[in-house]
Amino acid sequence: MKMMRIFTRKQYEVVRALGEVLYPEGGAIPYSAHEVGVPEFMDDYVADLDKAKQGLIKKLLFLLEWGPILFLRKARRFTRLSLNERVDFLTWMEKSRFYFIRICLVSIRTLIGMGYMADARVLKSIGYFKNNPYPGDPRPIEIREVKHAG
Repeated sequence: MKMMRIFTRKQYEVVRALGEVLYPEGGAIPYSAHEVGVPEFMDDYVADLDKAKQGLIKKLLFLLEWGPILFLRKARRFTRLSLNERVDFLTWMEKSRFYFIRICLVSIRTLIGMGYMADARVLKSIGYFKNNPYPGDPRPIEIREVKHAG
């Protein structure tokens, strides 16, 4: 884990745990959320937002972390659940009768997706560059070439 700009260790772990569910190792795309640096992307992205938006995203992470205890009376927080239990909790959020719960999930999934799709290896593996050659792509999108140790 690199030095975070704005996230606490716990917030980093929540993003990592969510990334493991949404973009797992061995998934259809050969790169996991952790491999492409989604937690670090999220930290950088949130650090560049104004304080009010930072607070809202941190509240989303808090809700996700404590949601299993608060809403489902599970004995563990999100980061302590097994992968299957995390999937079950996210499925519950997705199907909740409360719009607020559903939109919280959509919001955090969108942010995670932004970080995942910002990696050039992911875009290459889904064929993005076949239709939109990079760097000649005229659209102003940020593509990160992540250098990983190891």
